[in-house]
Amino acid sequence: EVERALQVLIAAFEGDPFTKVLLGGDLSLVPHLLGLNLKTALPTGQVHVVQVGPEIYDIVGVAIWYPPGTSGMSIKEEENSSNKDDFHSTLSEEQRTWWSTYFTPTVGRLSAEGLGPDYARNAWHLHMFGIAPEYQGKGLGKMLFNYVDNMAASQGKSVVLETTTNVNVAIYKHLGCSVCHEIQIENKFRDIRMTFMVKRHGDS
Repeated sequence: EVERALQVLIAAFEGDPFTKVLLGGDLSLVPHLLGLNLKTALPTGQVHVVQVGPEIYDIVGVAIWYPPGTSGMSIKEEENSSNKDDFHSTLSEEQRTWWSTYFTPTVGRLSAEGLGPDYARNAWHLHMFGIAPEYQGKGLGKMLFNYVDNMAASQGKSVVLETTTNVNVAIYKHLGCSVCHEIQIENKFRDIRMTFMVKRHGDS
C-alpha cells in the first residue's frame, strides 16, 4: 500500500514547481522526497487513501495528516531524523545549506506567525495531498478532505494547510478554507509564494 501511495503522489506532483525548488532542480529525487514524507508520517501522523476498487492499485488518492498535538518531528525523533538525513544526503551541498539555514527555519517561524504558536497542538494539519491525474475533478479529493474535516469539526479543531499554487488556493477555498498568511520562499530557480490556509471549527 505504501508503494502504491507513493506512485499516486509521484503522478499527482508531476510538474509541480515547488517540488523542483525543494530538490534544487534534480527531479530524479522526487521519489526520495515524497517517500520521506510518507515514512515520516507513518509513526506520528495518519496516511489516508481513497480507492475506486478493492485492489491496492485501486488507490487513487493520498492525504497525509498530522492530528492535533503531533508533527513530523514530535514522536520517534531519532528515526525521523535518520530518514531526513538519508534524503538530505542525496541533495547537492548548496541545496542542503538552503534547506538547513533558510527553508526549514523560515517556514517553521512563519507558520507560527501565520497560524498561531499553538496551531500544531490545536489543529489537524494537512501536510500533503494528491489525487492521480486521471481521477482529478471527480469529487474524490473532496471526499478525502472531508473525512478528516468532519472529524475536526466534531472535535472543535481547526484544519490548517500550506499550498503554493493559485489553483489549490481556489480548491481549498471551495472546501471552506480561508487564507490567513502568505510568504515568499526564495530560491535560485524561482521564488514561490506559500499560502497558509485555515478552516476553523468551534473555538479552535
